[in-house]
Amino acid sequence: MRTNGKKATRPCPCGHAGDTRQACSCSPDRLRNYVGKLSGPLLDRLDLLIEVPALSPAELLEPEQLPMDWESIRQRIADCRALQLQRSGKLNSDLGVEELLAVSPLPAARRSRLAQTMEKLGMSARTTHRVIKVARTIADYNQRQDVTEADLFEAISYRRCALLRSLVR
Repeated sequence: MRTNGKKATRPCPCGHAGDTRQACSCSPDRLRNYVGKLSGPLLDRLDLLIEVPALSPAELLEPEQLPMDWESIRQRIADCRALQLQRSGKLNSDLGVEELLAVSPLPAARRSRLAQTMEKLGMSARTTHRVIKVARTIADYNQRQDVTEADLFEAISYRRCALLRSLVR
């Protein structure tokens, strides 16, 4: 089954973990139990797990501080998708493991570093392949031929919930 959607959860039972306006009242044990309820196999199937901080009412009512060049961003995304389709006939998210490793060969030192990091964080093989797919997409978006170590670690950073689970074990 293929889904493309958003899933959301509060950062902790009280909802204030990471909030700069109100302190979290959860004990470490309560937080560990809460995060532990998130299924590992479910988290494995999500490519991006990103924390979105709460905005104050003043921030919500302010017009954008920095104007975004949305047309330029749309064009870069279109170029990224076109590159992926031209290279392999499908998007990176649809690549099988063998196809992924063919379009994203990693030097031995980078593979070793990635393996050590993923093992240290307790991430599964499925998660490792998803990280490589996201890193390949980051490289494509930035119009780079090779996946850099920075691309890999940026992709790992988008797995924040999984990282949190590994920290509270």
